[in-house]
Amino acid sequence: MKNPARQFSLLFLLATMASGCATLNKEECIQANWSSIGYQDGSQGESKARLSEHVKACRKHGITPDATLYQRGYKNGIKIFCRADNGYQQGIDKEQYQGICPSSLQTAFLAQYIKGLKVALEGLDIKYDQVTSDLDYAKLKRARLKEGKSPKKIDQEIDYLQSNQTDILRERERLNRWIARWSGKL
Repeated sequence: MKNPARQFSLLFLLATMASGCATLNKEECIQANWSSIGYQDGSQGESKARLSEHVKACRKHGITPDATLYQRGYKNGIKIFCRADNGYQQGIDKEQYQGICPSSLQTAFLAQYIKGLKVALEGLDIKYDQVTSDLDYAKLKRARLKEGKSPKKIDQEIDYLQSNQTDILRERERLNRWIARWSGKL
């Protein structure tokens, strides 16, 4: 027979992952497996401050989280997040790293994180080149438009592509800032 407490913990863990919600409701606070919640938060790369969010949410219901169990779970979960392969994936996914890995794991994590960010930058460069090409073509279509024809649709396309270019440039700047920041920590 399955353990109902374990089933609830697993369901809670899955619900928390799916919702991304920063707070817990009364039932979740009452039934909480604080070690599992800590593990979940650590493995997802949440900062240690996440516990204070849980404390605040549960305080509303007169419940105090078990910080010792939470921290124990968090310490184990952070080891999962701080693996080098996850660092690479975080970089590829353009996720911002908050400096939460212990020093014993951070160097390997950061080396791969920076590699992933550089791959993401290469993808943005390709995207930028494509948008620029599309923009040049749209401007050419606009210039060749016969008199009396409405350029509204082409003008909208040009506006969209120019906005897209600007967004890509901002994203590139952001990733380059992260690379510069964390390269100094290697």
